[in-house]
Amino acid sequence: MSGRAITPGRTAGGLEVLDETRGDRVFAQRLRAPDDLPCLVGHFPGLPVLPGLAQLQWAVAGAEVLRGEPVQVRRLEALKFRELLRPGEPFTAKVSAQDDPDRIDLEVLREDRVVASARIRLGSAPADLGYADPVQPTGDAVAANELIPHAGPMVFLDRLVAGDEKRTVCSVRVDALRLFRAEGGALPGWAGIEPMAQCIAAHGGLEARRVGEEPRIGFLLGCRRLAVADDWLLPGVAYVASAEQVWGGEQGLVSFDCALFERDGGRRLLTGRINAYLPADLNDVLEGRLGG
Repeated sequence: MSGRAITPGRTAGGLEVLDETRGDRVFAQRLRAPDDLPCLVGHFPGLPVLPGLAQLQWAVAGAEVLRGEPVQVRRLEALKFRELLRPGEPFTAKVSAQDDPDRIDLEVLREDRVVASARIRLGSAPADLGYADPVQPTGDAVAANELIPHAGPMVFLDRLVAGDEKRTVCSVRVDALRLFRAEGGALPGWAGIEPMAQCIAAHGGLEARRVGEEPRIGFLLGCRRLAVADDWLLPGVAYVASAEQVWGGEQGLVSFDCALFERDGGRRLLTGRINAYLPADLNDVLEGRLGG
């Protein structure tokens, strides 16, 4: 499967292209998320925010423009989301080649402020991330959309598999997704970060459910290192996402060890420690930086 080329007027992900700069080592576009962007539906209801996954989708497409060929993402390093991007706000996304031929850097800027950044490590050989321990289902198989503050096409999880005070496990159905899939229905391997992040949200939703509260909106802050084993997550294959809390709670900052693996056999497809932010007051996020 090959990556989708960026086309004039709109990117492959549907962002409006306002301006463009190309060089031997840099590719940049001035962009805007239109109100009708499909991934804004349900992310979040009543508070549309451009998903970090959409920014990563642009970065991979931009890396393919720089390289002139499809690329395979093996790691996301130093991934950071610092501010929210709302519909209609212009921003600049830039990818730049480095001396290391397998490294592409991403920066997303609002005016002169960096609002998101990452190092993208490329490679053709699949990584071996080992195998997850078998998961014993516990409790009711609650539908994931009852536990997370997402709706419609941005719900990447299916149902709760197991959950306690430290760890939550949910099933993932690639064939049920409508967004970010390539021709043939496969989901890029790196996009598995979204169901892993949503598993963190499901963990918070379970905690809220235990005390009779509604799920709180949380935001992906990033990760230090996310490893990706395969190029694609395939329709028809049953996947499971897990999130185990490492630390957090104070000031809404949390960190989880996350994985996405095949339900049958337990082969890991992605692993990484993901950081998130659950603000007490959403106005603080809308007026400033994520995480305070």
